[in-house]
Amino acid sequence: MPKREDEFWKSKARLAYCSVHKRYYRKELGCQLCYLETQKSETKTREDVTVIECPNCHRVSLWWNKHSELYECLNPDCKSLYTEDLQEGKPKAIPIEEIIIPADDTSSSTFEAELTDPMLLSVKMFLADVRSWKSKYREPDYVCADFAKEVFDAATLNRMRCGYVVIFFSDSDIAHAIVCFETDYGLKYFEPQTGNEEDVSLGKMYSVSADGVPKSNIISRIEIEWNDGTKQVITE
Repeated sequence: MPKREDEFWKSKARLAYCSVHKRYYRKELGCQLCYLETQKSETKTREDVTVIECPNCHRVSLWWNKHSELYECLNPDCKSLYTEDLQEGKPKAIPIEEIIIPADDTSSSTFEAELTDPMLLSVKMFLADVRSWKSKYREPDYVCADFAKEVFDAATLNRMRCGYVVIFFSDSDIAHAIVCFETDYGLKYFEPQTGNEEDVSLGKMYSVSADGVPKSNIISRIEIEWNDGTKQVITE
């Protein structure tokens, strides 16, 4: 047995050492303390940006959303979205539709061109920030489809490739909606009502105790509609 803790961790495979924080971390994840410090640094650069005039409605209602990295108009009659002109060296909103997409880019929108598959850790941090489970299930006003859509839309704004999942069950006409992400650990499913990662496999029960899930819940079909416009069907 190693006598010192640092010798023990150094002996483990897939670990690297951060000389800044004097700690070991998993190579595929990177040093999370360094990541958090980077995020805090980026946030500080925008402390002087509060609310500015919206080019569309001309009200002082344009707010910088640090999570989606977009300007959002808080005027409910406008709700315009803008991105930042980084070439100016200062915050300047320009309409998304004015962004020039390269001719060889076959994407139908700017969002689709920038969507990327996230790391599993990033997904969990994102879900902790969105907190979709704070909403209450209210049939028929707010059901599983609404929970999934909330996460799906938030992921799109954060430029994360996300799948809207519809689960079908063998002995029920009722389907259930959740979300999924293609991560560095493969395809992962998440229940928006809880924020937890779940095992979703054909022929197995959907064991989560969530509103909208039928009692007879043997999974027979899985349909995924990705926010990049692609679709995927998993069936026996």
